[in-house]
Amino acid sequence: MSDTRRVIREPGDPVGLPGSDGDAITDFRIEFTSETGSNTSPYCRVQQAILERLHSLDWTEDDTFGVQLALEEAHMNAIKHGHQTVATKIVTDTISLSDSFFRIVILDRGPGFDPDDVPDPTDEENLELPSNRGLLMMRTFMTGVDYNDKGNEVTMERLLGQPTLGELADIVDGEPAK
Repeated sequence: MSDTRRVIREPGDPVGLPGSDGDAITDFRIEFTSETGSNTSPYCRVQQAILERLHSLDWTEDDTFGVQLALEEAHMNAIKHGHQTVATKIVTDTISLSDSFFRIVILDRGPGFDPDDVPDPTDEENLELPSNRGLLMMRTFMTGVDYNDKGNEVTMERLLGQPTLGELADIVDGEPAK
């Protein structure tokens, strides 16, 4: 395997990120199947490897908690909505991280969607609905969330020391929102 790409197709395939604990990573790509259902699922093991590397770079529990929630939501959206839970489809993560920056690009092979068409879960008529909170959670904990035109690729960034999109949404004209 090269130092820039890893493919995970079997339960025992290694997830390990390149380099050692404390090393930054630039544009490392991991491809894995959409299998779900256990902590040994490929996407769970990829997330765990990312979180372990962030901890080794001295990211705090608060910082990694937000990244973990955003990763879980984005991966589950790719698997559940993009791939319709078809276990043989491939998800591709492209990861860059350092002691102050995390970026992941998650690409599924689904038809895509328009994020603007997803109902706002904070609207009165949607408060009781059990879905549509994933995109909100991703924006809450990341400093950047962008989609490609097709809607089957999301880029999420977290820059330490910068307000998250959720924190920025709480500020109106320089004052905390009421």
